[in-house]
Amino acid sequence: MSRKRLIEIAGGIFSILVSSVGFTAPSFASTPDNAVGELAELNPGMTRAEVVLKVNNLSGKIGLTPKEIINQALLDARASAAASTADVVGLRSGGGNTTLLGSGSQKGDVFWSPAATLFIQHGHSGIYYSKAVVVEAPGLGKNSWSIYAKSVRVGSGTQKQHVLTTQKNRDAAANYAYRYMRNKPYNNVFFDNKHVPSSSYNCSQLVWGAYKKASNIDLDGNGGLGVYPVDIRDSRLTSTYFIIW
Repeated sequence: MSRKRLIEIAGGIFSILVSSVGFTAPSFASTPDNAVGELAELNPGMTRAEVVLKVNNLSGKIGLTPKEIINQALLDARASAAASTADVVGLRSGGGNTTLLGSGSQKGDVFWSPAATLFIQHGHSGIYYSKAVVVEAPGLGKNSWSIYAKSVRVGSGTQKQHVLTTQKNRDAAANYAYRYMRNKPYNNVFFDNKHVPSSSYNCSQLVWGAYKKASNIDLDGNGGLGVYPVDIRDSRLTSTYFIIW
């Protein structure tokens, strides 16, 4: 079968899926297919049909049109990818997995590392359960886990950060992550990940959710629909105390 025919078939299947999830013709017509495709690319692992389904469901919950949701989600995702890519380009090693994370300063610290999924740079986040152990959602196809920080490989430019709150709040967030957020499947939806508790987590969702649920602290620095690793890194509530070169 020719490549052209495969594309035609895939397009037909996608159109059927769009109709089946109730994404109405007027809404979808005002949201170009290339915008749906771009949002799928910026949320690695998602298909266009999954984006349509997610956007349609979210629209019914928050009262925005699908077009408004996609426009907002794209702004947030583009900003995250641009900031993360710029950071990697500026690093001496290009953000490769060059060294080990190592210990944190105190329980409840967080970290940001340059990282890409399917060539999309969004960075990576995790939280220190103790000075020696972190809890993280490592990526596609993997469950969230706790792991010794000395075993975690990170890129040049990784930042270790304090969360600017009391140690009681830091402890509560770290304990919540360890007790309730491990062994969960990976969530590849970043543009709508501010849900906790959840049946699945991505890296920034896990860190954000631990602090939000346990201490009612919102680490999302830009207040978008979703929270990305750079949103936590650049939050006014986090402060970098060590950079790994």
